Amino acid sequence: MLNIDLRKLLQQILSDAIPRNDLIRLIHFCRSITESYLLHHRMSITRICSLNGFSVSDLATDCIAEIFLCEGTNKFPRLIAFIHSLYNPLHEIPEADLFLAFKAFVGEVAKAQLARIYSECDPEGAKILRNVKDALKRSRTLVLVDELQGLSIRTANRESLLHRRQFPSDQLERELFYQLRHPTNIPTLLRSLEKILSGQSSYRRSIPLIDVVQILKKYFVHFSDYSADEPISSDALRSLSEGDLQLLCGESLKAVQQKIVTTYLLTGKVTREEAVGLSEALGAILKDWIEHKEVHDSFAKRAIQALGISLEQYEDRWRTKVEYLAKIARERLAVGIQENL
Repeated sequence: MLNIDLRKLLQQILSDAIPRNDLIRLIHFCRSITESYLLHHRMSITRICSLNGFSVSDLATDCIAEIFLCEGTNKFPRLIAFIHSLYNPLHEIPEADLFLAFKAFVGEVAKAQLARIYSECDPEGAKILRNVKDALKRSRTLVLVDELQGLSIRTANRESLLHRRQFPSDQLERELFYQLRHPTNIPTLLRSLEKILSGQSSYRRSIPLIDVVQILKKYFVHFSDYSADEPISSDALRSLSEGDLQLLCGESLKAVQQKIVTTYLLTGKVTREEAVGLSEALGAILKDWIEHKEVHDSFAKRAIQALGISLEQYEDRWRTKVEYLAKIARERLAVGIQENL
């Protein structure tokens, strides 16, 4: 953790007189707090996000961005609100108490933003997660608890056996699939999960929530006729009205633009002009999909036109970025189509 004078930096924020170098130090301090939080409390989600191009540092940067946003002439309203929420004036609070309060504040912001990022990275998983949480509120046999490594599902009426080792996720997946060989709903899946956890004593009777979500995601893909991971058919595109298609195109482009900002622009991987070019390229790709009622993988032409680059430059630097962003666009489009069918 960086050694900084937190009180001094917050006083500078409050008086609207923080030098650029000190602001950078405060940003780095918040990022280090968030990286520690991600590594120790949200590693499962961090791993999932990493599959979509986020490093821990990228995630931390994205999570704390809201802390340093300005609203018109109001500079750093989230930080100002935090300072005013303290139980005593800033200059009277003991250093240790100030640090703990600030760490908790950064953690809460990071937790909320991580939920948003996860929803963008894995929209299907995020939808399942919301439904699982809703079902757990009505369950009498399972509870949702906040453990050291994050949220976990635990048996409510049986000893938790927390001194045992973690129930292997792959074994749980096999047993759940064996018990349920036909399509069913989340409450039924959770009842089967409780029977598996309660019916054994070799492992903990708890499982990380994110692991359950990934297992259920595989289950629904296995029994579904349509998935966002499958190719988008021309028939599916033709089944929607032009108005719906334009709306879905706009939503998909917005998701892509958010990803461009958080993954590439804020981390310094592209310039502002290059970020605009990427957005224009993906907008053109989405327009092609909608107009021709066909999702294809020909991205180079649009990227070369929008970014003003050569084919060699595209292959050397831009192909991976464009293909990743096109994947985000396709997944968001697929979810939207599925919801409108």
